[in-house]
Amino acid sequence: SEQTKVAYSCSFGNVSIVEHQTAELFDLLKKFKLITVREKDGLSYIEDKLNLDASLACDPVFLTKKDDWISLTTKSNYEFSSR
Repeated sequence: SEQTKVAYSCSFGNVSIVEHQTAELFDLLKKFKLITVREKDGLSYIEDKLNLDASLACDPVFLTKKDDWISLTTKSNYEFSSR
């Protein structure tokens, strides 16, 4: 059986970069039951150029509380170079 695929809060970055890949993107994205994107440009591209349904969603980084991000940084052992 084929699994249901969902694309949550995708980002195209700069839509003009991917426009030459429209046919390939259509073939890949049509396999998804649900597509949500972060930017209005991405939404317009999917709806207008690919003729697929999509909706806007919040960037997942904003779904985490500030204190959670802070706790992650305090647990890190990464050392920044002093360049």
